[in-house]
Amino acid sequence: MLQINMADVMNVIGSLTPYLIAIGVLFVLALIITFAVNKKTVKDVATRKIVHSESWLVALVGIVVAVSMMLTGPLSTLLNNATITKYTLSDTTVSKANELAKDVQSEAVTLLKNDDSNLPLSGKKVNVFGWGSTNPVYGGTGSGSMSKQYKTVSLLDGMKQAGLKTNTELSKLYTDYRKDRPVSQIWSTDWTLPEVPAKQYSDKLVSDAKDFSDEAVVVLTRV
Repeated sequence: MLQINMADVMNVIGSLTPYLIAIGVLFVLALIITFAVNKKTVKDVATRKIVHSESWLVALVGIVVAVSMMLTGPLSTLLNNATITKYTLSDTTVSKANELAKDVQSEAVTLLKNDDSNLPLSGKKVNVFGWGSTNPVYGGTGSGSMSKQYKTVSLLDGMKQAGLKTNTELSKLYTDYRKDRPVSQIWSTDWTLPEVPAKQYSDKLVSDAKDFSDEAVVVLTRV
């Protein structure tokens, strides 16, 4: 299930603003003309009727044009998604897709050169460096992105489940620096790369990390 992003919704509404303003202006002008052209200002009844009808006709045409431009412009994708035929994947298809994804993942694993027999890390203490270790990226900025609607396991939780003990002092450094990831949406993206400046790695922190473990994993996260 896709998560509705209110920022994207507001951007769509913002894209409709010029059209809505045009509709409002046309409606107000038609009202002004209707009230301005009355028995006191125009004595001839036929003339008043012509002016009234023509003003509302022009307003109606303008409103129809504005609505058409909205439907074929900013709202076209939304309307298309709402009206197209929707299909539901069967449990069998989903199961096969999941198995295929696991096969692709296992075949895409990159082998590392195991100098000094550092691998596997199972059952060891590990220093995990990098702000992204506490806030990983699960996808890009479009259809490949993952939201809270999807079940995901964080990097640190995955390492703990694998029997590793991570340096919580390092993790606290990163979460204290920044907990949330910069906004990354289709309509607007913050390309900030939040990494803790080197000067914030105190001598004590580095010394404690060395005492904690000789093993380290460095996490680089980019969108």
